[in-house]
Amino acid sequence: MGFNLGAFLGGAARGGSQVLDERRAQADRDKVTKEERQWQIATEARADSRSRKAARRKEKENVEEQGAYLASLGWNPDSVESILKGGSASVKQWGEIGVQHRSGAKDFDMNLLIKNQSPTDSTTISSAVGDVKPAKPTTINQSEAWKLFGQEPDPVFQDLNKEFAYYSSKALNATNPTQKEKFQKLADNAIVGLKTKATELKEEGEDTDNMFSKLNITTLQQNNRVNGGASVGVAVDRADNIVIRRNGDEGRYAIGTLRGLQIDKSFNVLEDGSIASFTFDNAIKAQEKQAFQNLKSHATSHIGGTTVDGVTSQYKTVTSLLETLGQQETGPDIKTLPGTDTANTEYLSTREVTKLYGSGTLDYGDIYKYIDSQGNFVIGIYTGDVGKRTQEGEIKTSYNYKESRIQ
Repeated sequence: MGFNLGAFLGGAARGGSQVLDERRAQADRDKVTKEERQWQIATEARADSRSRKAARRKEKENVEEQGAYLASLGWNPDSVESILKGGSASVKQWGEIGVQHRSGAKDFDMNLLIKNQSPTDSTTISSAVGDVKPAKPTTINQSEAWKLFGQEPDPVFQDLNKEFAYYSSKALNATNPTQKEKFQKLADNAIVGLKTKATELKEEGEDTDNMFSKLNITTLQQNNRVNGGASVGVAVDRADNIVIRRNGDEGRYAIGTLRGLQIDKSFNVLEDGSIASFTFDNAIKAQEKQAFQNLKSHATSHIGGTTVDGVTSQYKTVTSLLETLGQQETGPDIKTLPGTDTANTEYLSTREVTKLYGSGTLDYGDIYKYIDSQGNFVIGIYTGDVGKRTQEGEIKTSYNYKESRIQ
């Protein structure tokens, strides 16, 4: 038999091709296997990440619930933070101490039990337990028994918004000053807790716009309106938590509203300077705009002499202020209105405005006119400390706006 070179080469070629095909196939299988492994690893990593995130969220929710529970017992934010650091056992221990303090009607601030102390220190715990230990049973008379009959313990809250609403209502309706103060303190603790929660959510990149309920925003603003009004001499009814509006108080009322809004603003700012709730912030801005408009209306009615009968005008002309300024003999700085021969009886100079403020005679809502250094005719209203602010943040003690004049 002769050697067939062509057949040999052909067979070798086919054999080589088959080897190459098998290598390519193996490479493809290896590639698929590698991609599958990579995909599996990535999938497991994502699942692990989701699991860890869910665990963190659950842990965070548990901490929030524990914090709300402690706050509802009367622990203030500093105490709550300290107790939470001790873990669940610490929460249980100090929760029981809080319950004992409340049920025993102790008259001292239980937060002093843990102030500057370690919540897990056995001596601290033992001392606190002893301090809140119920006194020996005492006999009460029939009258006292009837007073206690039917009283229900305050609920334990998981929601700080509900807790604030509950204790704010209790504080408003309480007739006993001590009880009123106690309930207001608990309400304040709840709202501080809400701000702390908002800060934590903000740090995690979550939305805080609905942090405060509409009911609580309304309650907060009403409290601040009453305090703002009282600070400028507007009559208020503390029992019903309302401002009493009277003829002639329009200027004071607007200024008191602005003071209340300043408190709203400071409350709605978190520790890092960011806004907690833009819904709340927008409401504040709208109300502030209206309050400044009300100040303008107040000035217009007093300057125009259209106030209600019996209301003393708060409009101060330069002529009426000459004695206050010590200028009875020299007269006003501005003798005639600019560009005319008309005698000036209304407008102060900027020097006289400064002098007027130094006299200490201005009252909230007093109105005056002056001509500024640019020759603008300006109406000023004394507000105390809630007037417009300069770009540098300097507080002005008046609200000023250009007067509309027909030349």
